[in-house]
Amino acid sequence: MDRNKVAITLGIVCVILTIAICVQVNTIKSANTTVSQTFAEDSLRDEVLKWKEKYDDITEELNKAEKNLTKIREESTQNDTTSSEKEEQITLNNNLLGMTNLVGKGIEMTLTDDPNATRETISSIDDISRHIVHDADLRAIVNELKNAGAEAISINGQRIVNTTAITCIRKCN
Repeated sequence: MDRNKVAITLGIVCVILTIAICVQVNTIKSANTTVSQTFAEDSLRDEVLKWKEKYDDITEELNKAEKNLTKIREESTQNDTTSSEKEEQITLNNNLLGMTNLVGKGIEMTLTDDPNATRETISSIDDISRHIVHDADLRAIVNELKNAGAEAISINGQRIVNTTAITCIRKCN
């Protein structure tokens, strides 16, 4: 019987140890998930703090820019001679760049090709291109007008400025 008592005692101890090991494993698993959740929460918290710092920096930069804009607006609204001179210069530059419509005295020219010029009516000695208005003719007229002091020039409603190119485009039929 002593052997039976020892076997029963050992069996009970083994069952208790097995239960304890199972409880320990489950505790460790739940602790790991808690730790991983804590790590995830910490990383999210760090990310939120980084974005808040960026937001604060950008807000501060925006406030500085608004203060600077207010200062510039105050300076520009002051009535002094430099602002009126700058405004006149801006108006002149806009006129030169063709950004404004100018109204006033002017001339209007109409250039047309010779309506009677055909291959049949022009002799073989004469060149038909002499009876047609070319881009070179327009450039010469525009240059003469500029030299004469014209403030604004337009061709067919298109404003001519310093960077305007006048070229011939042939239609192919």
